[in-house]
Amino acid sequence: ILTSAECIEALKKLLGIDVDFITLTKIWDSAINIPCTTVSGYKNGMLYISVQTSSAQMEINYRKTQIIKIINQYLASDKIKKIKVSIGK
Repeated sequence: ILTSAECIEALKKLLGIDVDFITLTKIWDSAINIPCTTVSGYKNGMLYISVQTSSAQMEINYRKTQIIKIINQYLASDKIKKIKVSIGK
């Protein structure tokens, strides 16, 4: 039988929600700030972004290299290698 803390930790791991995810969300909201976008996940160097509009998707795709560089500067590491964008999630 698992404790409630162990269950929460297992759920956070399964969903990809950890300190890195929370930090990435804050960085995205403050430094990148592209309207109609949200961080939907992070795993193995891949940052997953959900967008509501095709124009937001185009902007991210156009600025991918710059966005990765900005986020990695905030993190003081090269954790982000790629960005995957999906519409409507």
